[in-house]
Amino acid sequence: MVLVFYWGSWCPACNTEIGKSANNYSKFNEMNPNILTINTDAPKGVKKIKEKTHTLFHVLINEDNKVIQSYEVTTKKRRFKDIPAFFADKNAGSYAMPSVFIIDSDGIIRYSYLGKSFMDWSSNEHIIQELKELHES
Repeated sequence: MVLVFYWGSWCPACNTEIGKSANNYSKFNEMNPNILTINTDAPKGVKKIKEKTHTLFHVLINEDNKVIQSYEVTTKKRRFKDIPAFFADKNAGSYAMPSVFIIDSDGIIRYSYLGKSFMDWSSNEHIIQELKELHES
């Protein structure tokens, strides 16, 4: 399983990265992982990001923040100085930093990446390489 955490459909950087992942769907699919993208958006945001990015991945909502808290990827958006004012005006509380976890069939985390800002993402190439190595082992 691959878990990808991001802020929401209103975040241009998130849309770009989710779109890049959607464009690499066939490469991801070769290893047959279950890919789940998780955000703190409202339900209408999920539809919006799926339409924007044409993703075939499952997009899940974490409105209560329990999943992002359990993976310790939670941040308060207003704490980051590198966030444009547009984002700082949002009223929601916690968000997930761009993060990726690859979890094997035994539930063991085999790879994790936690971005340092909303612009810091693990590359698709690196995630695909990690999946290949896990698939071959």
